[in-house]
Amino acid sequence: MLFCILLSLCLYQVIYFLLSNYDKEHHGHSIHSKELQTTQDAVANTKAAQNKSEQNKAFSGSLSNLPPSSIDIQLLYTALNHVLHHDQEAKENAQSPSHVNSKNESPLHSEQQASQTVNSDVTKQEDKSKSLAEIFKQLAPHIALTMLTVSLLGSFIYTTLIAKPFHYMSETLREIMNLDFSDKPSTNIQKENYGLETLAVGAQQIVKRLHETNKDLRNELKREQELERSRKEFMSMLSHELKTPITAVMGQLDGMIHGIGAYKDRDKYLKRSYEMMQDINNLTEEMSELSKIQNPQFKPNLQVICLSNILEDIMKKVDYFVNVKQLNVQSNIKPDVQILADHKFIQTAIFNIVSNAINYTIDHQHVYIKLYEKPNAYALEVLNTGTQIEEEKLAHLFEPFYRANPSKHGLVHGSGLGLYIVKQILDKHQFPYGIQNTPQGVKCSIVFPKAL
Repeated sequence: MLFCILLSLCLYQVIYFLLSNYDKEHHGHSIHSKELQTTQDAVANTKAAQNKSEQNKAFSGSLSNLPPSSIDIQLLYTALNHVLHHDQEAKENAQSPSHVNSKNESPLHSEQQASQTVNSDVTKQEDKSKSLAEIFKQLAPHIALTMLTVSLLGSFIYTTLIAKPFHYMSETLREIMNLDFSDKPSTNIQKENYGLETLAVGAQQIVKRLHETNKDLRNELKREQELERSRKEFMSMLSHELKTPITAVMGQLDGMIHGIGAYKDRDKYLKRSYEMMQDINNLTEEMSELSKIQNPQFKPNLQVICLSNILEDIMKKVDYFVNVKQLNVQSNIKPDVQILADHKFIQTAIFNIVSNAINYTIDHQHVYIKLYEKPNAYALEVLNTGTQIEEEKLAHLFEPFYRANPSKHGLVHGSGLGLYIVKQILDKHQFPYGIQNTPQGVKCSIVFPKAL
């Protein structure tokens, strides 16, 4: 608005300056015309005087050339009368120029009329210039008021139709530069009928997308931070899990070497040391498998496999532990179940679930293994009886090195990574899974989509 007012004042000053210059130019032109006319009159008078003098000289010369005897008095009298009569006619013509014939006008009289015409034109131009200046002076307040009104109207239109959308977009861009993607009440640009509603709405949509992207990035950052925290905890627990059996083995070997106390019975403690080294070896193998699964570039080698055959092979591998603990294992496996999965890793996951159920089942209890069909999927359930797990501990069973019953660690061999590896494998395959308490005991279940 201030800009429009300043522009109006500038235009007013420019018009006033141009009209002032116009008056000065015409005034100077009139003065120059008067000076030129005065000069022309002086030159004309000089020429007339010279012509008259030359005529008199010529006449006197003609008389002087004649001999005195030849001068006729009558002729001289006639000549003098002619001269006097010519002077009288000139005076009459000067007094009454309107009755003089145009054919008998002298050059001096024509020049005088031309100068009078020029003076008349100059006077008219001066009158026009003065009248124009007077008109402008009278209309100047009205012109200024009109220009001010137009400026105000233009500023209103500019503010309403142009400046406001630009202001909105400027605020939006400022928020983007400040990384401010918070949700704010959206301005209804279309209802305001702005001329730049398309750009304004586009900027608003960009902000919404950036806000969503920013949310995703923050969630991803939180996940990365959580993973980093989990990795640090995992490495700390892994160090503890490795340090404990290694320290025990080194102590037993040192006692046997020096024959200290009960360690003199080398056959007994060599066997225990060997078992501990097996646990360490199993832990390193599981760590190797886990490192492959946790690699961000890892993708399961999906292929159609027979889940029924995998379960039958696993039952044969755990048969020795079943007989040692005198467990009653009952299996109900649907034959020829085809799923799409990575054969090696699915076999590892199911083996860990079955062996974990056998290890944590009290002697002489039951283990039920069931594979059955569901709509568009197959379900595997492994149930071990005799014990239940506290509800607050169920959610932590798939964490690394977590044991629901640590007091039984001396009786139950395990690295604490079995169910954690199961979780990583099933997450990579996107297979639903879970553990829950039942009236009979603890049940672990997995759902496998059917192979198309």
